Amino acid sequence: MAKTALSELRVVELGGFIAAPYCAKLMADMGAEVIKVEESGKGDPARRYGPFPKDDPHPERSLLFAYLNTNKQGITLDVKSTLGKKLFKELLRDADVLVESNPPKLMKRLGLDYKSLSGINPRLIVTSITPFGQTGPYRDYKGTNLISWHIGGIGYTTPGEVEDPDNHPPLKAPGHQADVMAGITGASATMFALMARDFTGRGQHVDVSEQEPLVTAIAASVISYTNRGETPTRIAGMGRGVGSRKPVQAKDGYYTIQPHRSETAWQSTVKAMGYPEWAALEIFKDRQSRRENMDAILPLIEEWSRDYTREELYQILQVENHVPCLPMNTMEEVLAHRHYAERGTFVEMNHPQIGTFRAPGPPYSFSATPWRIERPAPTLGQHNKNVICARLGYSEEDIRATYGGAGGEAPAGGLGVSPRYSIPPLSCRRGGQGARYVCPWRG
Repeated sequence: MAKTALSELRVVELGGFIAAPYCAKLMADMGAEVIKVEESGKGDPARRYGPFPKDDPHPERSLLFAYLNTNKQGITLDVKSTLGKKLFKELLRDADVLVESNPPKLMKRLGLDYKSLSGINPRLIVTSITPFGQTGPYRDYKGTNLISWHIGGIGYTTPGEVEDPDNHPPLKAPGHQADVMAGITGASATMFALMARDFTGRGQHVDVSEQEPLVTAIAASVISYTNRGETPTRIAGMGRGVGSRKPVQAKDGYYTIQPHRSETAWQSTVKAMGYPEWAALEIFKDRQSRRENMDAILPLIEEWSRDYTREELYQILQVENHVPCLPMNTMEEVLAHRHYAERGTFVEMNHPQIGTFRAPGPPYSFSATPWRIERPAPTLGQHNKNVICARLGYSEEDIRATYGGAGGEAPAGGLGVSPRYSIPPLSCRRGGQGARYVCPWRG
């Protein structure tokens, strides 16, 4: 079996929810040994988020957690305690990377900031993914995916130009895009730092602010403002026409088409429609005029396309006339799409508490060092004995003596994990109904 791309890399993760775990997951999926450190008795906050199989909330059956932490080992430590901090530092002595997402002030107070850790391991790369980064007046502020989306400026332009901004306020796109983009940015930056270490022999601190990747996503707007003084507007017709990003209706749903992108695309679209008379109007004479009048063009195209299914339009426009045009797929259609099936975009994952579920695989493929699933996401404290005892050299007697379990036995899971989860009840979203209810943890 081929070696994986990162099989020699040792990574420790001290982060929760999505951004830092996704960063570490990208490395784990390519073969890095990733040891996930969770808080004793509570665990990663992602354990408290659904979806859950059969809408039955349980900290070992979160599908979100299972997806984000595949291929990792998991231990529990209280890094705020003297022993927990000592064990954590020992774990970092021969590590290559630490991925963390904790408040900068807290890491410094605990003596776990980059300056302190580099004294223990000069080759260590510390990748910190926080809402606002390690510097600046907001560095100690709390943040969420929603906050990052809007403070980064991208929320203002979502969902695009509207007729009445007062009645159509800015929106956040679905999912956790700010968290995921921060994780991707952190993983790629970590690889750059590892390459630099090959030349310098020393690690460094990688500082990722969650909202800054979103700022780069709207770089065109930033450049337009700084160079031309143009502020993006949400009022239709004041900038790009409202039609420039508007879906068009077919007989069986919506599809996307942008015939104004080039002269060739326009002429091919007109040809596919049988050269309608309106296409020769003066307001559609060239690319710039068509760009400015897309809100007039698309309804005219829609009158024609309503007689065809999306598949028929794909054949007519994309296949026969080379016009960029594809259906707007539902989630069901995405999962069943033949293109994704051939590329292996979605994979089957198995988890002892959940069973089999489908999830996205890595957003890339390597021809010589393919990814593979080595292990499911860990249960809370699953690898305490393997890591703390086998790797760091502590005996089970040391652990029992330190934590004083009843009858001389270590607490369940070892290293301060209580026999029962101490995660409080939470509100859960049930299925797709939008109703909310309080569900106590079971087990």
